[in-house]
Amino acid sequence: MGLLQRLKHDLKAGLATLRHGTAQAAIRALEETELLRIRLEIRKLDQQLDELYRDLGERGVNLREGGEPTLKSVDSSKRSWNSRPHARSLNRR
Repeated sequence: MGLLQRLKHDLKAGLATLRHGTAQAAIRALEETELLRIRLEIRKLDQQLDELYRDLGERGVNLREGGEPTLKSVDSSKRSWNSRPHARSLNRR
């Protein structure tokens, strides 16, 4: 009877391990899906920001003291956004 009980226990333990591994894989898949969704949202927002910066560069005419029109520079503000470490790391993954 000891051998049958050990086999029964091993079988139950193996099934429990299999279920646990399957649950972990499902959780990992959900996490990856969520990360991909967030990255897609960030890319969309980044594209919107690029379009806004482009619009500002085209439309942002600034008159100097002499009355000469010049374009405003938005590169410095754009660079500071892109130089943030979290934005750069999320877009490249």
